[in-house]
Amino acid sequence: MKRRIASVATAVAAVATIAGASVTNASADSALAKSAPAFQGGKCTYNGYSGWGLFEAVSRKGKGTEKYNDGYTVRGYKILALRTGKIHDRSAAELSDASKGDKVWVTISHDKGKTWKSCGHKTAKAGERIITSTKYLHSGSDVHNRYMRACAKTGGKVWCADIGNKSNRKHGDGKKRYWWTDS
Repeated sequence: MKRRIASVATAVAAVATIAGASVTNASADSALAKSAPAFQGGKCTYNGYSGWGLFEAVSRKGKGTEKYNDGYTVRGYKILALRTGKIHDRSAAELSDASKGDKVWVTISHDKGKTWKSCGHKTAKAGERIITSTKYLHSGSDVHNRYMRACAKTGGKVWCADIGNKSNRKHGDGKKRYWWTDS
């Protein structure tokens, strides 16, 4: 009987992962905030998802648009993109050609990029070439004015996507930042 219960629990957990059940990633987020230069906002308080959702068609913001470099930001051999689902509208940062110890996450803003929170951090393990952050709703009935962008830490340096349909210079360093929004 105990074996049967364990099998059912495993099956339920697998279905929840495939369906993209909500997950909390606070411990990983706070650990990265301590180990890497953190962006404004501190601890992520938004609901994240482990999966894209059932029957999701996943693409990337800017795909097919020359103005947005087909949705990619490239640094050396590393490729960073904000992946997004067409049905459930969940978005996540994805880093290709990752090396052990590389990190990827999204930053989320609700005030047009003046302040933001770093969310959904993932760290590459040995042999892991593509890493994807936790997924977050980009828009929806209870999500309004959400700006998102993909960020990474590779070779000890933090960098974020340099493409997006919105931009601003509302930061102490005066550098231009780019964001994606569905608002």
